[in-house]
Amino acid sequence: MPSPQASFPAVLRFCLALCLCAPFTTQAQGVPCNGEESNGNFSLSVELFAEDIGPLTDLNGAVTDLSGYNTYRIFVNTEGPLDKLSAVYGDDARPLSIASTASFHQTPLFPGVSNALVNIINPLLFASFPALQYDSWLTIGIDEAHTASDGETDIALIEDPLAEFATTFANGGNVTINTATGGAWYIDDADLYNNGDAGVEQKVLIAQLTTEGQVSGDLAMQIFRDGEANSENCIRPYLSFQSHGCMDATACNYAPTAIFDDGTCDFCSCPDSVQVLSASFPSDIIPGYSLEIELIADHDTTGITTNILGTPDPLAGTKTYRLYAQVDNPGTRVLSGYGNDTEVLNIKTTTSFYQATLGAETPSNISSSLFGISPFEDLEYDSWVTIGIDRSPNFLPAGYEAITTIADPAFNWFADFEAGNALISNTISGLAWIVNPPTALNVNPDSDLRILIGQFTTSGTVSGTLGLQIIPFDGELGEDYRLPFSFTTEGLGLWEEVANPLCDCDGIPDVDGDGVCDDVDPCIGVYDYCGVCNGPGAIYDCGCYDIPEEECDCFGNTLDVLGICGGDCEADVDGD
Repeated sequence: MPSPQASFPAVLRFCLALCLCAPFTTQAQGVPCNGEESNGNFSLSVELFAEDIGPLTDLNGAVTDLSGYNTYRIFVNTEGPLDKLSAVYGDDARPLSIASTASFHQTPLFPGVSNALVNIINPLLFASFPALQYDSWLTIGIDEAHTASDGETDIALIEDPLAEFATTFANGGNVTINTATGGAWYIDDADLYNNGDAGVEQKVLIAQLTTEGQVSGDLAMQIFRDGEANSENCIRPYLSFQSHGCMDATACNYAPTAIFDDGTCDFCSCPDSVQVLSASFPSDIIPGYSLEIELIADHDTTGITTNILGTPDPLAGTKTYRLYAQVDNPGTRVLSGYGNDTEVLNIKTTTSFYQATLGAETPSNISSSLFGISPFEDLEYDSWVTIGIDRSPNFLPAGYEAITTIADPAFNWFADFEAGNALISNTISGLAWIVNPPTALNVNPDSDLRILIGQFTTSGTVSGTLGLQIIPFDGELGEDYRLPFSFTTEGLGLWEEVANPLCDCDGIPDVDGDGVCDDVDPCIGVYDYCGVCNGPGAIYDCGCYDIPEEECDCFGNTLDVLGICGGDCEADVDGD
């Protein structure tokens, strides 16, 4: 294996290469990333930044014709707002590819390797050189040259000298990193800068791509969970994206990142069974509210071998479930879970609940910096009740608060729960877990209109009843709902047979072979770029349509009195 070159920054001592099991080191800690090679709950997404851009004229009169070109932005979506992306990389074990079916648009203003990175992008030049705005580049979190006062820094680059990818990309070609030495773009001293911070939107920009073609790729990344830039808190997902593909979620080849449907949906090559991972239990009193139970981990596959007590395979045979309140509106809030003599709380399992040594009845004191670190890995799967958090608020953005518990002093219900038994409350005084103050961010639903209520790890079947205090989004001041719910995990994790009636045409032809019988197929053939069944494609002046008669380009501009398209001259009195 080659030796490190002295000129390489300490952040990426590749040894020289990415061939190490832990390819990256952080300069701040000087230790390798020993985190897991796992996708966790990270994903990639594609966003359309500009469509069918059209001809652009610079201050010298030179025209760059980007008719039919689209600009895509690629993001990594993170598990939490504090997650930090420090590098995007590839090697022979985890090849990186960013490809287009046509060439990438690259500005001629900055030839050479520098044109591959976002560092050269200056918005002050956009008016004079409008094509620069749609340049293709690689980045981590910024879409223009860094602003030091905002805590940003330049994106750095490292390459295998025998397989340089940046020059190829700067000349419009695909990005390929697949050698033993590998390569990457990254943030040096990532913990000192905020480029890679996920933020409230929980996503980080990693590339802008402008092309006439369809884009796709596979990327390996180095991410520090919760912004903790240390060796053990590092995770290295390997994820894929594509701009075009099947957008029907019921199809076998559904492409979750696709933003254009290419007519390739296949409904008949799916497995003949599917695992049941969630169940819903609607309110019997008010429509629009329900409990959702979800299987999040099967510990026969998570590989946790010990805990802080030295117990071998402590989670063997168990599964972890999460319980959510599903609400009707982003403005609806859940303030507490409770049980009393009229709305009995009884969350039980047919065996016992797993309780981690460092855990508690709520996650308020759980340090997520220990997740994934042996012998504390079991802490992530502790059993608890909550409102909207799964770890200490110290590891969440400002505005989240700890959970407060209240219980009838005559009983030790929470202590019994921590001993692995059922959580029960059935007296007048009862039991509750609440958020204080009630304006904390915990009480608000996520983007799926869900608020986390509890997590339970057990080898048995969980079932229960509980009450929830809910503030409706359109309620009067002081109005709330006290709704009882019941749920069970019975059937979760099992496999159900799946039969797609579209795949059994019973003598009806399927001419295009897409798995949809022709009598119900909306398109016998293929959709073109413009979404037209068997259409001619983007053959018009503006791609999918002609320039309207009253306009002079594809962007709604008209001629001014001087005959300039998009000009601002309203009158030429002296005719000059």
